[in-house]
Amino acid sequence: MRGTDLHYQPRPGPDEPADIPHADRPCRLPHHRHLEGLGHLPELGRIRVPTPVFGGEFDECVPVHLADIAARIPDSEHITQSGAAHMGYLEREPLRSDYISTIADYLTRTESRRRAT
Repeated sequence: MRGTDLHYQPRPGPDEPADIPHADRPCRLPHHRHLEGLGHLPELGRIRVPTPVFGGEFDECVPVHLADIAARIPDSEHITQSGAAHMGYLEREPLRSDYISTIADYLTRTESRRRAT
């Protein structure tokens, strides 16, 4: 990001941040076009806690990539929020509340499962 410039850029380059125009406030995030280049995929199988893999329908990390990440993590759940981008907690209502409810539901189910064992 260049300074505090938070103006919408319709076509950022691969290393430039992109705005999320439907969020309540200006929001920038870097583009991650190739998850494989990050080198973490082989290590995901080492995670040993219940793990939600959240994403949005319009996420830069598309649902098929998130499904691949979830498939590599034991006891994970892939959740795609309809109508949302990368950061559901920054979305306008009702998407923000839907995001929070989804997290709360996941935590409730995970805790219930833990108590049952």
